[in-house]
Amino acid sequence: MLKLDTKRLILRNFHKDDLESYIDLRYNVKFKRFYAESDVSQDKSKSLLEKFISESNEEPRKKYQLAITVKNGELVGSCGVRIEDEKIASVGCELGIKYQASGFAYEASSKIINFAFNELNINRIYAETISENIPAIRLCKKLGMKIKSELKNDKFFQGRWWSTLILEMDNGN
Repeated sequence: MLKLDTKRLILRNFHKDDLESYIDLRYNVKFKRFYAESDVSQDKSKSLLEKFISESNEEPRKKYQLAITVKNGELVGSCGVRIEDEKIASVGCELGIKYQASGFAYEASSKIINFAFNELNINRIYAETISENIPAIRLCKKLGMKIKSELKNDKFFQGRWWSTLILEMDNGN
């Protein structure tokens, strides 16, 4: 079982017992503001959790979407890296509303990026976010990512068009 420790957090594989907590984290009005309603439904959250568990058993493993817990075991979010090509991976992080602005996203994302560069030998990592998601953009920049491109009006949900920013970084080699 994969387990990555930080000063305050544990990143680990998801398990079935996480379902109720995972649904609770994602099903919040403020959390849902940058997602289509169908992407944060209870059914979608259950489906995602089952997918994360299944992917953790694949060989070779290419997707590492990990539960973020505080040291007492409480689930606070998820963070992951997904190998897209031989040396390229995408990264993403989600936290429950009450854990945002705590530094947890930076701590977990730093750990998963370090894991990707040093253990998975990834050369380039990118993240995609809605261009109005200022906290996510700030996080990516703090992690060392730079804006690569913007896809104008490429997603339609909540009755309007949204643009996507793509940010990236490499391992310095």
